[in-house]
Amino acid sequence: MEHNTTLFDYLTWRGDLTMEQDPMNQIDGMIFARFSYLPFGMVMEQRQDKFVPLAKVADKLLACEDVESHVLYREDLQLLDRMASSARYGNLQIGNYIDLYEEESETQFSAITIKMEDAYCIAYRGTDNTLLGWKEDLNMGFVFPISSQERAKEYLEDFAGRHRGDLILCGHSKGGNVAVYAAAYTSECIQRRIRCIYDYDGPGFYEEALDTEGYARVREKIKTYVPQDSLVGMLLGHLEEHSVVHSLDYGPFQHNVYTWEVTGPDFCYEKDVTSRSHAFDQTLKEWYGKTDAKQRELFVEAIYSLIGNTSAKTLQDLRGNWAENSKIALNTMRNMDEESKKLIGEGLALFMKCAWEHKRTPRQFAAKKGRKIEKKSAETK
Repeated sequence: MEHNTTLFDYLTWRGDLTMEQDPMNQIDGMIFARFSYLPFGMVMEQRQDKFVPLAKVADKLLACEDVESHVLYREDLQLLDRMASSARYGNLQIGNYIDLYEEESETQFSAITIKMEDAYCIAYRGTDNTLLGWKEDLNMGFVFPISSQERAKEYLEDFAGRHRGDLILCGHSKGGNVAVYAAAYTSECIQRRIRCIYDYDGPGFYEEALDTEGYARVREKIKTYVPQDSLVGMLLGHLEEHSVVHSLDYGPFQHNVYTWEVTGPDFCYEKDVTSRSHAFDQTLKEWYGKTDAKQRELFVEAIYSLIGNTSAKTLQDLRGNWAENSKIALNTMRNMDEESKKLIGEGLALFMKCAWEHKRTPRQFAAKKGRKIEKKSAETK
């Protein structure tokens, strides 16, 4: 039976080589991006400018009795254990951890820095399982910059002001987005120190946000990776080239980097995203084009208010008591004023109309695009 290789196979194959023996690459960046999701607050103080061995932190965190309830995927703890026991990651120093959750400003932000021999890697956490985190993501549709983007920039500038050396930024999902924002909107002095920005299936930006000198200066340093059925990574706009990674799962589950296929020190690439991904991209862009920022804000607030009346704080809460939460949401909608009901109905109807108009076959999409994206090899990365 054929074995599909993932980042865990990379850990087996590359784990005995230190970063000095084999410099950081895009798979390491993905691993650090996923590493940032771990609940370090259980064993580390925030914003401590003291770096400690990764293996030491891992031992403490894995010993916590309820640590499993604080991770998104069971693989996260397996990843931490494998990293800690490897020569490649175990002796790396980590520090400057921050984890913010502020309901008033609708902020969910977290980051941690990994100290290597020749550079510092700042890993920005993506959206966690909190409903507030997802609300902040939706705010990207009508707010720029969102709070987490500004926090990411502040984190970078604060750290760069206290430490010398090259910088590498990375992040998955919203973490990739804020990494790009921080790099594009920081000072030119700090930009010169940035070696690379790794963005793993992170949403993009409005066109005007990309049309800046700051973004232009770092554009060639941005390495963007999306799975073939990408949804999140196709949101809004990207000017930098993106590479399409083969995922072993399907649909929205491909957002999970544990499903991304790895070959040697690189990913296994596809020629292009699927027709489903293109259709979603076109649908959302048309929906955005037919609504203004205020309409999108009101729509998001109305939808969020349906969920807000439940007792759920996380996605697990929402799913765990789905029947009761659905009943509460429906009752909330019934009691809404007519304007709010109309707003939700018209917003959903417009989105469905756009989706139907962009329902095409892969052949139709290829004909419309009029070009093919050649499959990239590891040598060209």
